Amino acid sequence: MRLASFDKDYWELRNGEKCHQESPESFWIPDLEKRNSLRRGDAAKLIFDIECDEDGKVIIQGERIFVIVSEIVGDMYMGILDSQPSCIE
Repeated sequence: MRLASFDKDYWELRNGEKCHQESPESFWIPDLEKRNSLRRGDAAKLIFDIECDEDGKVIIQGERIFVIVSEIVGDMYMGILDSQPSCIE
């Protein structure tokens, strides 16, 4: 299994741990134990960086979207988007 990348998928997940380290006062994340104990059917809010076309110009838009855990593969989660990203028709 591989993580999504801009090169192949035109989107990728933003690193929430890095965002929290850079701005701990304003960017909260659950503790590691809670993040590692998700089960099928649980929801997690992730930040997707998505390549979008805005007036003929490619931009990267960050969007927070809930994902429902559908499968656990090793130490990785697979999930289903709980809503449609706003920049994708």
